Amino acid sequence: MKGQYKMLADMFGGILVVALCIAIFFLFIGYYVIIKGVIKSSEDERKTINLGHVLISSDKLAYSDEKRINRGILDENKLEQMQPDELFDEIGYPNYNYFIQVNNTDSGKSWLIGEKFKPQIVKVFPVAIKSGDDVQVGKLVVNLKRR
Repeated sequence: MKGQYKMLADMFGGILVVALCIAIFFLFIGYYVIIKGVIKSSEDERKTINLGHVLISSDKLAYSDEKRINRGILDENKLEQMQPDELFDEIGYPNYNYFIQVNNTDSGKSWLIGEKFKPQIVKVFPVAIKSGDDVQVGKLVVNLKRR
């Protein structure tokens, strides 16, 4: 009887040590994976925000007079004539795809620049849209995903 008790106690002790080692291993692996995921996600968000700021300041989209480019005021004529390749060749990140939607909330007009896909990150930027002498409220939506 004594031998069986000793063997049973050793067996449970060994199982407990193995279970503890496996739990610690998965705890560290899980922590590492979670941290990596958060860092990648925040990097994509930063890139989307930077891209939006560059787009609303770009002479390709923004209204400009003879002296300066007006940041955050998009020109309706430029939106009508915009070729996606022209914009994407100049503005973008390697290994990322994006498309933009511009909506004029006053008139209901909207423009889609690029090919639509399911994005990973979507950011909305308030803008004004200049149409002739009239300035209306709108929004620029940047949709980004990794290739």
